[in-house]
Amino acid sequence: MIEINFNNEELDACRKGANLRWQFARNSALARGLHMKDPERREGSTPDYLGIRGELAVAKAFDLPFDPFRGMGVDNGIDLFWNGVSIDVKATPYMNGKLLFKSVNKFVAELAILTIEVKEDLYRIPGWINKEGFKKNNGPFLSGVAVTQEDLKPPQELWEIMTNKRNKKI
Repeated sequence: MIEINFNNEELDACRKGANLRWQFARNSALARGLHMKDPERREGSTPDYLGIRGELAVAKAFDLPFDPFRGMGVDNGIDLFWNGVSIDVKATPYMNGKLLFKSVNKFVAELAILTIEVKEDLYRIPGWINKEGFKKNNGPFLSGVAVTQEDLKPPQELWEIMTNKRNKKI
């Protein structure tokens, strides 16, 4: 498991990005399809703030470019790219949270990475999975399908793959 801390400047950028995403979605009357049952976590831009910090955690952990204003209000299932490989970041506020999609077909990126909010300024990355692994291991959960953290590959394995690929290009 990898832990990532955020500084005040990063949190501020995430708050601004989350507020803009929420404003765009609200003004566009986009269906939100949120799975959180806690009214406090569903209100306003809070789910967007949870997700955008998850994206930042992955970007920091794997040294990927990050723009909190990318994809305003439009979720095409891809949050980040590494060397042409698409990545979807999923965030949860639950320590034993699962990597959840509405359906298997909503897993459009090549990889998905789960992030967990420990505190506002601290996230954990328990692991990642590719599309094929998700198709093999998912089960019904809430109103979608999910895999458990035990089904995920360790983040250090992905970091090693990325590092080895970077070093071979030099």
